[in-house]
Amino acid sequence: GWENERTDLDLSFTFADNSLQGVGPTPENMLQQNWTSIYTAPDITEHTMYFVNLKGAHFITDKLQVSGNAYNRNNRSYSSNGNTNENCHDDFTLTTCKDDGGLLIDSGSIGTSLTQENGTGVNLQTTSDYKVMNHDNQLTVGGGYNYGNTNFIVGEQNAVFNESHYENATEPVDTTVSINGQNTYTNVFATNTFSVFDWLHTNASMNWMHANVQTTDKIGTALNGNNTYARVNPSAGLTFNPLDALSLNTPLKELTTYFNYNEGFRVPTALELSCADEAAPCSLPNSFVSDPPLQAVVSHTLEVGARGNFSEALKWNFALYQTQTTNDILFVSSTNPTTGYFQNVGGTQRQGGEFGMSGLVFESLNWYVSYGFVDATYQSTEELSNGLQDGSTNLVTPGKRMPSIPQNTFKFGSEYEVFRNGFFGGDLQYVSSQYARGDDQNQYAQISGYAVVNLNARYVVTKNIELYAMGRNIFDNHYASFGQIGQNAFQDDALTTFKGPGAPATGYAGVRVHWD
Repeated sequence: GWENERTDLDLSFTFADNSLQGVGPTPENMLQQNWTSIYTAPDITEHTMYFVNLKGAHFITDKLQVSGNAYNRNNRSYSSNGNTNENCHDDFTLTTCKDDGGLLIDSGSIGTSLTQENGTGVNLQTTSDYKVMNHDNQLTVGGGYNYGNTNFIVGEQNAVFNESHYENATEPVDTTVSINGQNTYTNVFATNTFSVFDWLHTNASMNWMHANVQTTDKIGTALNGNNTYARVNPSAGLTFNPLDALSLNTPLKELTTYFNYNEGFRVPTALELSCADEAAPCSLPNSFVSDPPLQAVVSHTLEVGARGNFSEALKWNFALYQTQTTNDILFVSSTNPTTGYFQNVGGTQRQGGEFGMSGLVFESLNWYVSYGFVDATYQSTEELSNGLQDGSTNLVTPGKRMPSIPQNTFKFGSEYEVFRNGFFGGDLQYVSSQYARGDDQNQYAQISGYAVVNLNARYVVTKNIELYAMGRNIFDNHYASFGQIGQNAFQDDALTTFKGPGAPATGYAGVRVHWD
């Protein structure tokens, strides 16, 4: 970075290289017999990222600032995922099975995908703090241009299972999809905050967005597509401090209330646009077919809340919100349990509340507690595939809860300075029950709620060096954070709930180094 009295420039480079080897959800009866059971393997995801970002700000005057950033980001993602073969449900064994003609065929398959992405963009804005009619006012006007280029390659190879449910390929990878996606996003926005009084502030904003998503089939022409979306998204709100307005002297030192309304806009991605046909489902993350276009998602959100403090030892915040969404995009499973497609849903609603408290006691004990409630429901009648091989569907009616969204979350944590520069703390996290994916009618038992306890310790060696150690799920609680209704191919296609086991007791230790 470089700066003087009026200009500040910062150049950063980020590199990340991650490899995750895990497994997908496992039938609950298999987990009851052995918590370390797996349904199919391998399941490998590898990511590499290079990210360069230049940002800067310059004060033209003391009240007028121009700022912005320019960036280039490169991602490479590779996945390899083992699946049971949809044709292997008669005389199924771990190594072979028979088709309708009695011939031995491969019992599984390994799906692979390679995604290479390059994104670049420029975003600029000007901020004015000049007063309007002798009132404080902040006006920001800006815009941006962001371009992304993505290449997707998808392949599949037949495989057989061994006794550990791990698949071994029996043939080379067959490339089934090769596609290029180009995304262009342009936006212009303006936002203004006007101080009517010291205790009353209003704000309003507009954001115009134009997006073009183009796909080019590199094998044939079936996946070619060109979709354009545009919308103006407004927002308005106010903040109000009743204590200052009424000149009240109370134990409550600070109280701010607020109200906000905003509209959001999300454009379908190239993946969603190319995987939206019930008759031609695809595998996640990156298999594509020629499909009808999806509608853009539009949300309308109302939020009211308050925040304040009695002292440094007790701060609090509270909020209520409601978001109505039209054309929500959901991924639903097809009759082949390893594939699915994206589908617009007429209306969904997410509403709830959040409450939190925090503080610093005796200058050595930090603490916090937070609670969140969210009621996510369908607001329109929909017919959704449930992924079962009998071809049945879920007829969802307004008021049914959306799967995979727990209603209640609770967190409590604290950290105490045991001795100079030495800190010890922990936290408790609770998540309530949730419906499994595919249970949009809410007719099966929910995935049970769970609680996890974590501990952490750190020692500040210098202002730039810190030693740390942490333990996650220290009581080794067996819990599931995700569920899906499906059929177990290893047990005569029995209908069951697949669960995603949470991480076991885990410990970490390391050194953090940072530069000012």
